[in-house]
Amino acid sequence: MMNKAVLLPPLLATGLCLLSPPSYGETDEIEHIEVHGQRHVGQWMGEIQAPTPTPDVADWLKAMPGADVNKNGPVSGIAQYRGLYGDRVSVSVAGRPVVGAGPNAMDAPLSYAPAINTEQLQVFRGVAPVSAGMDTLGGAVSSQAYQADFTMGQDLALNGETRAGYQDNGRASDLAGRLHLSSQDHGAVMFVEDLYGRDDQEDGDGRDIQPTEYHKRSGGVDYRYRLAAGYMGGEYQYLDTKDAGTPALPMDIDYIRTHRMALKGGYQTVLGEVTALVGYTDADHVMDNYRLRQNSSPQRYRKTKATSDSVDWQLTLAHELNTEQKQTQTLLFGLDGVISNHDATITNPNNAMFLVENFNDVEDRRFGAFVEWQGSRQGWDWLGGARVKYVEADAGNIYHSAAMMNPNIAGLMQDFNQADKSVDDTLADIAFVTGYQLAPRWRGVVGLGVKQRAAAYQERYLWLPMQSTGGLADGKTYVGDINLDPETAWQIDLGLDYMSDDWFISPRVFYQRIDDYIQGTPVTDDAVLNVAAMMGAEEPLQFSNLDVELYGADLSWYGQLSTAWTIGGQATYIRGKRRDIDDNLYRIAPPNMGVYLQYEISQWQMALHWHGYAAQDDVSATNNEKTTAGYAIVGFELNYQWQSGVEVSAGVENLLDHAYQDHLAGYNRVNGSELALAERLPGAGRTVWLQGHYLF
Repeated sequence: MMNKAVLLPPLLATGLCLLSPPSYGETDEIEHIEVHGQRHVGQWMGEIQAPTPTPDVADWLKAMPGADVNKNGPVSGIAQYRGLYGDRVSVSVAGRPVVGAGPNAMDAPLSYAPAINTEQLQVFRGVAPVSAGMDTLGGAVSSQAYQADFTMGQDLALNGETRAGYQDNGRASDLAGRLHLSSQDHGAVMFVEDLYGRDDQEDGDGRDIQPTEYHKRSGGVDYRYRLAAGYMGGEYQYLDTKDAGTPALPMDIDYIRTHRMALKGGYQTVLGEVTALVGYTDADHVMDNYRLRQNSSPQRYRKTKATSDSVDWQLTLAHELNTEQKQTQTLLFGLDGVISNHDATITNPNNAMFLVENFNDVEDRRFGAFVEWQGSRQGWDWLGGARVKYVEADAGNIYHSAAMMNPNIAGLMQDFNQADKSVDDTLADIAFVTGYQLAPRWRGVVGLGVKQRAAAYQERYLWLPMQSTGGLADGKTYVGDINLDPETAWQIDLGLDYMSDDWFISPRVFYQRIDDYIQGTPVTDDAVLNVAAMMGAEEPLQFSNLDVELYGADLSWYGQLSTAWTIGGQATYIRGKRRDIDDNLYRIAPPNMGVYLQYEISQWQMALHWHGYAAQDDVSATNNEKTTAGYAIVGFELNYQWQSGVEVSAGVENLLDHAYQDHLAGYNRVNGSELALAERLPGAGRTVWLQGHYLF
């Protein structure tokens, strides 16, 4: 069956919308962009073909205007939106924030969203509402999981889905299942998923992209019990990733084992609907540089064990206001927060004396409170809100086994241990988005925002020049700055939407000015320079505050050519520049455009899709970023659905077996492979795939 990116008719520039397709002219919902998982969603306005079956839900972002993915490995994709990524983009999975296990985002947030249990992937277009997450300076992405529900009668209802698939490039298999159980008072959803890439992928020239093998398993359950005017319940998810390559990073995944659990509930009171959630995550992660890649020097073997645990909570009250015009307006009040702890220790299995505490006893505590007002009146609709945030961070003392023999390392260790590592920031976010019905088919949209973000723990507490940078994958070593100032972004988003019975066109232009943007700048400290030189690292960087701007435009569109033929697509242009010097920002998606053509008759569906990227010449000199040439990829998909619920899909991605380099995929960090060291990582060559579903 065909995966689709679904763009709902935009009624505001950003936010959360109901799943049912709204009629044009409704003004009580707000726009978001969705990619639906494995279910056919029917005839929605603005359909775009999502990527071919993939082990990483983050790849679905490529189908969305303004969005893309920084690809460090087959299961390590980092969400990018309008040129911003990492901690700047709020990513929630099943309604909860995600705290990764390690310092290099090998388990990026969307890696915790199994495709079999992902009902939809939402991107909040433009200025994200303050309710979408704690830190939404770079936008917000929400992976919505299937949730337990109830039936009207006493009988037990059972339904679900099973899925099996295979693709030849990398000999990758996909086995998964999801089961829904529901009665009048009880509901449960259970799922399992096993994703196994047995070999390395090949590029369009037939070269192995080493290592790109992986094995990822996950499973979970969501349970709810009906109350008189609400529900209570809990959820649990287990993720086990092992032997997964990340060729853009200095190490690969040995394993990631994560437990995520939560208690939650909702209740209708006289003041409105109250929802509450308390969650806990425990993650254990080991990575190394010798099991999946060649390393001829036993003394350079490195193994990092990273752990994290976190507690998160949410409490909201949605209060409806009935106006004189009998139009409903809603006030949403919320409290939320995340408290996380992080440790990472580097060892050498061939040298019991070698030990480096990369991060030790790091604490990151973030508390938030927000209010939002959503409503409509006389052709206008709006969503406005404000959030206050309080952030505390601290770290313990660190140790390096070479400090006694190396005065530079000893000096850096002493300076860090003697420093006051306790910091705090009080921040505020403001967002306001409004839309106006200009004419029966035309609608204007304006979004304004001021967003702030405190530094991530890697940006503060990376004391030794290393590459533990949240997945930047630029090949540079970095050190942190404990006293970094928070970032402040000033945002504007303008749009004009056209909708008829058969056509939907939605362009946007945007600009944001970010003060105190956190990025690496050349190191001047002699001790850091000497340690970096000893490690063979040239031109180390230090996380610093500087001023930047980003601007651009994106477009989504859709057309119903006939009852059987549809066409649609998206286009994105982003430019990111520093304001203090003449330089560009690092790892910005090139201008790109995607188009699909779909034919559907009876139980058959066919689709042809094309995605082209322009050359990216606007690269960061500070990061020694390399340019990339333009390219285009063509894919084809065929689907047949039986009325019994059985579906079979087959397709080819990169049909022409084109050799290309994805600008967001980073550089080859693997010695002894068929790719040159520091060469831009290529994209996968022709990939033939087959997938079967049974919906019951």
